[in-house]
Parts: sequence; C-alpha cells; structure tokens
Amino acid sequence: MAETPRNAPGAGTELVPWILVGCAIAAVCLLSTCLMSIVAMSLAGGQPLLSTLASVNPPVALTPPPAANIVFGDDFRDNSAGWTLFQDASGGATIESGRLVTTVSGPDRTVAATAPIRFDNFSLETDSGLEAGAVETRYGLIFRRVDASNFYLFEVDGLGTYRLGKIVSGSYTPLVPPTASERVQPGLAMNRLRVHANGSRIIVGVNGVDVDAVDDTAFSGGAIGVSTSLLGSGEARVVFGNLQVSQP
Repeated sequence: MAETPRNAPGAGTELVPWILVGCAIAAVCLLSTCLMSIVAMSLAGGQPLLSTLASVNPPVALTPPPAANIVFGDDFRDNSAGWTLFQDASGGATIESGRLVTTVSGPDRTVAATAPIRFDNFSLETDSGLEAGAVETRYGLIFRRVDASNFYLFEVDGLGTYRLGKIVSGSYTPLVPPTASERVQPGLAMNRLRVHANGSRIIVGVNGVDVDAVDDTAFSGGAIGVSTSLLGSGEARVVFGNLQVSQP
C-alpha cells in the first residue's frame, strides 16, 4: 500500500482559500449596498451626498473665550478723562502726541497723574517706558486710590525688576519686594504693565505674562493713575499710552 506523504495537503486545507474569497465577496457586496442606500436617501431628501455623510459625525463647535468688557480706555489724544496734569520745577504730567508724559527733576522725587474714575474689581493695563534718565527710575500703575496718601502701586524699573506695594496714611509697605524678571525689558524700553484686582486678590503682569500675586484687603476700590519716581539726582522722562480698564 502506498503511503501519503506527510506534506501533502488534505481536503480541508484546500477549502480554506475558497472560504476567504467568499467572505471578501460578501463584505464588498454589503458595503456597496450601504453606499447605494445612503445615495438614495440623499437624493430623495435633496441634500448632497457629502452633507449626508457629514451628518453622521458632525464637527465639534469650539466656543471662543468671552471677550473682555472694556469699560474705560484712553489713547491720550486729549484730556477728556480729566487726568491731573501739571508742570512745575519738580517735573510734571502732560499729554503729548497721544501719550501721557511724566517728567521728574531733582533728588528723590515722585510725579503722579490720576484719573477721577473709580473701579473696584477690574483689569488695568497700559504701555509704559523709560525714555530718558537713570535705569533706577521706577514707573508704574496706581490703583484703588482713595486719596494721595492711600493706594496700591505696581512698578517696574530700568534694571529689569518689578515690585508691588501699598501706601497707607503716606507710609509705603511692600507686598512684593523688588524682584528681577526676564519679562521686564530693561533700560530705555517699553513694557506693557497689567494689574488684575478681584476682591482681596491682586495679580500683576508684565508684557502679557503674570509675574506675581498677593492677597490684601487694605483697599477695596478707588481711582487709577500712573507714577514715576526718580531715585537720586538728575532727570527722568517716562511715557504711558494705550491705557484700558476691563471687567468680566
């Protein structure tokens, strides 16, 4: 009796390829039927085929963040906001060519200009920069000002540092000590300063980036303003522009 070689394929093995071919044909037929049904429904409803297909998985609509509600802005083309402008031997605050310009002359002097508008919870920001004078010159934002002896003050200087403090009954108390930051452009350069005050929380930022935050309850609201301080002798000139206040 002749023996069947071990490697010879059996009958069951020969059927496998035909079974696979049959499954593939069935899948193609099913897919074609589905597509023809979609086309028929699309034409019957008067809608393009792509619209019908897209309706199966509609795109996710992205909700844009809410825009800031700007409640006050000043481009300093005039003094319609009522800033406290002046000029004397110690310096002054004037409006020139769309900028609020502060000048300081003499040893250890500070010049401030304020607007008679009160805000409680807000974001205040402005362009500011040292145009002339020693790099130790400080300049920044006054906010929640009750009177000339009671307010908050956020400042930067030409050395590339910032600080935050409060003046209570004429005495300065630091809330954030002078801190070096790469966000502050040093020297004769412009910086965009920002203060966000909400309740006791105060957040300060420079050039679009928050740099520090504190909690303090000394003042809950008040006027806004700008300030320039000259340390030592000489003269300094600082400009401010594009000031705005927004609320949520």
